[in-house]
Amino acid sequence: MAIPTHRPNIYEALWIGSDQPNQLRHFGTKVQDDPTSGRLLSIITKDNSFSMEVMMDGTVIYSLTTAPFEHELHNCPHVDLSLAHTWDPHQMSFPKAKRSLGEEVGSLRLPQRSFI
Repeated sequence: MAIPTHRPNIYEALWIGSDQPNQLRHFGTKVQDDPTSGRLLSIITKDNSFSMEVMMDGTVIYSLTTAPFEHELHNCPHVDLSLAHTWDPHQMSFPKAKRSLGEEVGSLRLPQRSFI
């Protein structure tokens, strides 16, 4: 079965790096870019209608892409992965942590054993 060609749109981005995953997350796109999670690295639209696997080379996360042919520009489905207006990373906000650093570290420590 052939995989259909899609044209992902990421506005205000020259490359997917530095703060671009957060730009996508702000739009509701799910970005799984944590190589220590044990989960497949991927980008998935908010409504799950489009997904793409991403790979890693050292610390660089990338996807295999090609320049679209003219007919693909006009005929393939376009998938918006970010907002179509100006992206200012300094004006974005995300939910605050629910636990303090002390609580987070405390939950990672093994319980102390008492010796009698």
